[in-house]
Amino acid sequence: VALPLLSTRPSGDEQPLCVRGRVVVVVMSERRDVSQPNHLEHLVLKVLAQEILLYSRGFKTHRVALEKLSAEHIQQLFQVLCENNTLSAEVLALLASETPLQRVLLRSCSDRVTDEWLVGLLPAARTLIEISVPWASQLTGGTRWLQYMTALRSLSFKGCRNFTPRWVEGFNELRRLETLNLRSCVKLNDECVRRISALRGLRKLNVKDCPLLTRRAIESLSPLTSLDTLKLAGCTKLKGDVC
Repeated sequence: VALPLLSTRPSGDEQPLCVRGRVVVVVMSERRDVSQPNHLEHLVLKVLAQEILLYSRGFKTHRVALEKLSAEHIQQLFQVLCENNTLSAEVLALLASETPLQRVLLRSCSDRVTDEWLVGLLPAARTLIEISVPWASQLTGGTRWLQYMTALRSLSFKGCRNFTPRWVEGFNELRRLETLNLRSCVKLNDECVRRISALRGLRKLNVKDCPLLTRRAIESLSPLTSLDTLKLAGCTKLKGDVC
């Protein structure tokens, strides 16, 4: 079986993916737009997603080779895993260690995400540029792993109601971070925002619907000279004079 990510004529330097005795040869797609897989691609990605799930659980009678997948196809595979509810801490750690993972968008399964899931991303610290974990109710705030995500440019903890000053401990090393979304983090307070002011490269900050913030928090952002978008609507203690 082959995708047009999968070609039926491998040139000899592609690396095979062994899927229960069948060989799927992965090569780069000649299509310009590979953001959405076609029917055949989606079918094979589903097979591969199931194989990865088994592999992560210890069924290692064959080798799942992922390093030849393009960044676009890795994201497609990631999407299939989310859609099938087969993404887990173990699978996420496998993808992080064996692929050049760039984006982790956990919107469709954020209710299952725990701190263990995010710690498992550490092997991809040099390649990850975006992490989005909105409305993740099971996160407790162990974010020191973030200090190793030095390539990160976009981070969202939107709606994470357990967000406290402790969560900001890992932010200091995110020197390339440009976008930070903390909307509806209802425990976000002035101290959290004061620590965020250390992110001198920040361009966009969303703290809408954070009821504990006061004018003091906004004043603490003055060192962020690159900040061009600041969203504050719904911050009730600001009384609308700066919203």
